[in-house]
Amino acid sequence: MTIPAGQTSVSLPVVAIDDNLTEGEQTVILWLTDNETYRVAYPASATVTIQDNDQVVWIDASDF
Repeated sequence: MTIPAGQTSVSLPVVAIDDNLTEGEQTVILWLTDNETYRVAYPASATVTIQDNDQVVWIDASDF
C-alpha cells in the first residue's frame, strides 16, 4: 500500500475470518520503509494481535 503524497496517514483494514478452528493468537506486523523521497519516523512498525474466539478454557475447582 502506498500513502499518497501530502497525506500523513492511511487506514489499512485487517479483517479476521471467523472459523471453527482453534488456532491461538495470530499476529499482523506492518513496517514502513524508507524511500529516496521521504524518511520514516520512529516507530516505523505496528503490531496487531488477533485473539482466537474458539479456544476453550477449563478450570477444575476441586483442588481449592
